[in-house]
This record gives sequence, C-alpha cells and structure tokens, in this order.
Amino acid sequence: MVIGETSNITSNNFSGKIMWQNLGRLTTLSFELTTKKELASGTTHELITVVEGIPSKKANCVLTTSDGKPYYCYSSPDGKFYVANYTGASIPANKVLYGQMAFISA
Repeated sequence: MVIGETSNITSNNFSGKIMWQNLGRLTTLSFELTTKKELASGTTHELITVVEGIPSKKANCVLTTSDGKPYYCYSSPDGKFYVANYTGASIPANKVLYGQMAFISA
C-alpha cells in the first residue's frame, strides 16, 4: 500500500479499492470492499498489511452497507487490518462494504 494512492486489493475473502491519505501524523483509510464468498458470523478475516502509516494504537470503524448491519474494520499494532463480522448472521457473497478510518500514525 502506498500513501496517497488508490490501490486495488484482493485477498481470499475480499476484492476492492483502498485509498490512503497522510496529513502529517493523521492518516485516513477509505475503502470499498466486496465479499468474494459468504463469511460466517463470529469470524474475523485479514484484509491487508501495511508498512507506512501504521496506527499508534488500535484503530477501528463501522462499515456501512445497504442492510444496516454493523460490520467492523480494525487494525492491530503490527500493521494488519481485519474485517470482523459479529452480526449474528453471515455476510453474503458479493456484499459491498464501505468505510473510512482515521488514526494517528506511529
């Protein structure tokens, strides 16, 4: 991932676009993800790993979708970002998730 650029991403569970912006130590992450397969409730899935703009503390956000259920994206201190589903129902394949996260970089 390169700060200031939009990157196409693909993983085992997601495809989509992520954009990083860096304003001093404040970093924002905007993304649009599409699930590639059904993701069970109570599960967490690795999304990306970054080397620039790693959050100094755990950062998280609620993802927005058309069904109004709360899906989450959060980071770990080692630069890994995850999407978690704790809605009580699976996330279907081809579900689009939108979100934006802001955090202070380490």
